[in-house]
Amino acid sequence: EVAVEEEAIPFAFAAGVEAPAVRENFADALAFEPFLRSDSEGRAELSFSTSDKLSTFKVMLFAHDKAMRNALLTREMTVSIPVKVAVAEPKYLYVGDQYKMAVSLSSNENTPVGGTLWLYQYDGSDYAGSKPVKASSVKIMVPASGAVSHQFEVAVPKEAGERGLKVVFVSDPDGQGESF
Repeated sequence: EVAVEEEAIPFAFAAGVEAPAVRENFADALAFEPFLRSDSEGRAELSFSTSDKLSTFKVMLFAHDKAMRNALLTREMTVSIPVKVAVAEPKYLYVGDQYKMAVSLSSNENTPVGGTLWLYQYDGSDYAGSKPVKASSVKIMVPASGAVSHQFEVAVPKEAGERGLKVVFVSDPDGQGESF
């Protein structure tokens, strides 16, 4: 199945472009609530934020009643991302090179996921806390349980030094994207 893409926006200096958040929370324990109490109908509610760690977590609930009869419920919860971004990166680029960066997106969702694929360029390889100097984007639709790819053209600048590249997929608010 092929998704139709529109042309990437030409590189431009990204004045005021905010860099997207990068996963940082890799906690092994997601929540610990030692005194969770049920309502009059015996229901209890717990909410928590998942870790950015893509993994399967064991959820364990220990309970007892007023007579101290015990029960244990164990389930698994998988933390995943709906769309995975993979980049074929070169080992070396030289001043003046023209490079086509191949980016593939794969989805584990049951419905297509639309959004914008971004390529951010930074002066230096450390992008944490710095603003991109160039940005390019393309609207893209990732098929349900499928994959799609795109190539960004990267022109290596004439000035010497390192260039950091970061690729990000941002899904549309409704997740459905646009009709192409």
